[in-house]
Amino acid sequence: MERQNVFKNKNYSLLFVGIFASNIASVFYSFAVSFYILYITGNNAFIQGVYLAMSGVVLLMGTIIGGVLADRLDKAKLVYMMDYLKGFVILATGLTFTFFTDLTLQLILLFVAGVVSSLINAVFIPASNALIRFIVTDEELQQANSYLSSLHSFQNIIGIILAGLLYTMLDIHIIFILVGSLYIVSGFSEMFIKYNHEKTDHMITIKSVLIDFKDGFHYLKTKKAIVAIIMAALFLNFFTNPIFSNGMTYFINTELSNGFLFDNIID
Repeated sequence: MERQNVFKNKNYSLLFVGIFASNIASVFYSFAVSFYILYITGNNAFIQGVYLAMSGVVLLMGTIIGGVLADRLDKAKLVYMMDYLKGFVILATGLTFTFFTDLTLQLILLFVAGVVSSLINAVFIPASNALIRFIVTDEELQQANSYLSSLHSFQNIIGIILAGLLYTMLDIHIIFILVGSLYIVSGFSEMFIKYNHEKTDHMITIKSVLIDFKDGFHYLKTKKAIVAIIMAALFLNFFTNPIFSNGMTYFINTELSNGFLFDNIID
C-alpha cells in the first residue's frame, strides 16, 4: 500500500509553513543581532558573549516552565501565540530603532528583546515539538519528522547566506521589521491548526511546575543511557556553540572585508 504524503495533512502543512517562516526569521534575527552588537560596541566580543550567554541561560531556565505549559495547555494556541508575541516584540524593537539612534539605548533594547525572545522560545520549542505527535498519524510521524529535520538543515545553510546579504543591504531596523513580520506570518499559519486538546482540571501553579520537574528528573535518573546522551550533547554544545555563535562572528567582522562578509559581492 502506497504511503500518503504527509503534506496532504492540512494541520501538518500549516505547522510546516509556520515553522519555516519562524526558523527563517530566527536565523535572520540571530545573525543581525550578533553583528550589530559588535558594530555598536566597537567589536567588543565580551559584550556579545554576555548577550549570548544571558539568552542561553534564560532559555534553559525558562524551558522548565515552558515544558509544563506545553504539556498541559493547548499546544496549537501556545505555538501561534508565541510567534505573534515574538513578532510584536521584534517589530517594536525595529520601530524603536527607527526613531531612537542612541547606541547605548539600542544595546539595552537588544538585551531586553533577547531575554523576552528567549522566554518565548522556552514555551514555543517544547510546544511545537510536542504538537507534531497530535496532528499526524503513526504512519505519518516518521515522514513528518524527516521533513522538519531537512528543513532545519536547509535553513541553517541558506538562511545564513540570505541573512548576510540582508545585513549588508538593509538597515538594522528594516531587518527587525522584516523579521517581526515573518513571525506574524508564522503565527497566522499556525492559528488554523486544529486538534483535540484534552483540558485538565488542575491549575498551573509554581508548586505544580516544581512537582512536574521533580518527577521528570527522577524519571531520567532511571534512564542512564538517556542521561548520558543528554550530558554529552550539553558538553559538546557548551564548547562548540561559542565558536560559531561568538568567535566566528567576531572573526568575520574584524578580519574579512572590513567588517562585512558580502561587501565585495554587492560592490
